[in-house]
Amino acid sequence: MLVDDDADYREAASAVLGLAGYAVVPAGTGLEALRLLDASAVRPALILLDLAQPILDGRQFVHEHRSRPALAGIPIALVSGEHDLSRQAAALAVADYLVKPVSADALLALVARLAGPPDRSA
Repeated sequence: MLVDDDADYREAASAVLGLAGYAVVPAGTGLEALRLLDASAVRPALILLDLAQPILDGRQFVHEHRSRPALAGIPIALVSGEHDLSRQAAALAVADYLVKPVSADALLALVARLAGPPDRSA
């Protein structure tokens, strides 16, 4: 799952991941992402999250995510341009982080490390 309010970034990152064989569920806000996760029987292997979000920001999303037992086991990686992202990632105890702008290679390496290889059987 890719949670980012920047439609251009969502589209570009989804395309990179999709071309590599990953299925991507995009969400434009943290609230939209939670609604999709709550309504779906499918669980993503990883949530890529921008901290700067309207309605429900990334920090609030992490709190809500962890408060739901069915979702709490899904790792989160921050992909954000926020200041001092390493400190924020540590404070939120997320799996990893990337500072925007992110190269396609860095994004794919992070996803492969945290989510495993793409499922090519689909």
